[in-house]
Amino acid sequence: MIYVGIDNGLNGGVVVLDNTENSSLKIINKYLMPTIAGKKSKREYNVHEMANILRPFSPENTFVILEFAQSMPKQGVASSTKIGRGFGIWEGIIVALKLPYAIVHPRTWQKTMLTDINRKSTKQASAIISHRLFPAENFKASERCKKDHDGLTDACLLAVYGYKVRGAISQMAQERL
Repeated sequence: MIYVGIDNGLNGGVVVLDNTENSSLKIINKYLMPTIAGKKSKREYNVHEMANILRPFSPENTFVILEFAQSMPKQGVASSTKIGRGFGIWEGIIVALKLPYAIVHPRTWQKTMLTDINRKSTKQASAIISHRLFPAENFKASERCKKDHDGLTDACLLAVYGYKVRGAISQMAQERL
């Protein structure tokens, strides 16, 4: 089974996990959020590249976990709108490709994945847990970076969260039908 975690912000990321070999989870791909320069040098989502990331996966063996988009205190209207736009684009692509998915609130996955760790800085906690789960993995955006890319570490934990709770989510979906 393939698990895809998506942190949908402009600085987000996508991480693809596979557990088909020997039932152990391994990262098979990581993507920084595809963006292009927009008007006045502001970045915009590269919708075609976003779709290209998910296009190779089939509905029969893929489960996507999309982080719920929400505005944060003291966040501007333009920023909130962009976050909501990214969320909507990802959900549209997922639905168009007929991939099964769940939308998960940040607090929900963080409560499960960031246990036994100081959660004052969820971004730092996310990096610590990601490295505990995948110690050989590089979560930096480039070779020149000194810090892990929090969009990649969050996406990684979203995918692992999906792996952990997929059965419960599938059962809830079946009960609603």
